[in-house]
Amino acid sequence: MTEPQTADERLRVLVVDDDAVDRMAVRRALRGTGLAVDVSEAEDGDTALARLLGPSPEADCVLLDFQLPGATGLDVLQALRAGGSDVPVVMLTGQSDPETAVALIKAGAVDFIPKASLPPDRLARVLTSAMRVQRAERARQSAEAATRRALLAAEAAQHQAEEARIRAEEANKAKSEFLAMMSHELRTPLNAIGGYVQLMQLGVPEPVPHAHLNYLDRLKRSQQHLLGLINSVLNYAKLEAGRVEFAVEPVAVADLAASVEAMITPLAATKDLSYEWQPPPQPLVALADPDKTAQILLNLLSNAVKFTPPGGHVTLAANAASDRIALHVSDTGVGIPSEKLETVFDPFVQLDTGYARQQEGTGLGLAISRDLARGMGGELTAASEVGHGAIFTLMLRAAPHLPDPSGDASEADRRLHDDRRAGDDDRRSHDERRGHIDADPTSEYLAG
Repeated sequence: MTEPQTADERLRVLVVDDDAVDRMAVRRALRGTGLAVDVSEAEDGDTALARLLGPSPEADCVLLDFQLPGATGLDVLQALRAGGSDVPVVMLTGQSDPETAVALIKAGAVDFIPKASLPPDRLARVLTSAMRVQRAERARQSAEAATRRALLAAEAAQHQAEEARIRAEEANKAKSEFLAMMSHELRTPLNAIGGYVQLMQLGVPEPVPHAHLNYLDRLKRSQQHLLGLINSVLNYAKLEAGRVEFAVEPVAVADLAASVEAMITPLAATKDLSYEWQPPPQPLVALADPDKTAQILLNLLSNAVKFTPPGGHVTLAANAASDRIALHVSDTGVGIPSEKLETVFDPFVQLDTGYARQQEGTGLGLAISRDLARGMGGELTAASEVGHGAIFTLMLRAAPHLPDPSGDASEADRRLHDDRRAGDDDRRSHDERRGHIDADPTSEYLAG
């Protein structure tokens, strides 16, 4: 059974035969197929090639006589395929030997029919099968072409994206280098200003009138504030440039809390705030950089003090969470609007509502803190509700606890523990000797 044709699907058939009687017989057989066909004729191979190899082939299928004057049907078929034509060719031959059949199929014929017998039903099957094969082949070629176009488009898009990424990285690197250079150049004269102010406060080279000491205090505070802002920019530039190194080691959470308490307690007292450290039921040990972690906690606690009205409460707590340790900094301050929580860790973002509008800074403290947390394999998140304070949670990797000098630890372990304690005491003494807390507490640890 032949496949049905649509009303506008007419098959263009080119009959190539030098014998007019044979061409008439082929036309008669085509009429008997029941197919909608438009028949054209050619008497020789050259005429057939001219009609089929042009920019607009004149046939959908070819019935080609094997014996033509000047050239065989096989020669014409080979010339068609060499010219890039994929039109289906059915060979009409008076020969039926296997060698001829194999040669025709190898050359690209879809089938062959003996001229002595042209039953319409067989001719219909052959033509229908030939067209089905051609449609499938063209669909495959079209799909391959579409795939190639898609791959080329994807490669072009990937190349453009890569170029854009490289340009963005270069621009970001240039920005970071510029910020680092400018911050360094600005810090140098500011440090000199601070040093000369201190000398004048100490009466060098000569005592300063008592009435002028207040001016020097104001100058010193302004110098410290500006230096803190510049240090924040420098720190952020270092983080973006990947120039911050992390010395990750086991560190007791209690030691971290103690390292920041000496600085936060007096700061909270100046605003009539209470500060509380809520230790966990069992000692916890985190795998972190002690200095960087203290910097994060100091920034979070300073922000909590900054944005909490007098009479409020600031808390530092810790708990174990699976293979992580969570440190929570909470306050009873003004809180953070929900629409700000998504961007509060972005660089140069500052709160601008209520009490927070009065605060100064670069808006880099939280961005730096989160990058430091991630640099240690941790994370920093925030939760808040306006009017009910905020909770910032620092997640760190858990580590085996430090050796206990009061237990069965070896003498070497006890010395290691005592040395770490002494180092923490030295760090706290250094912080206390500073005599002030920078306007942005993220500035101290990285800016050297």
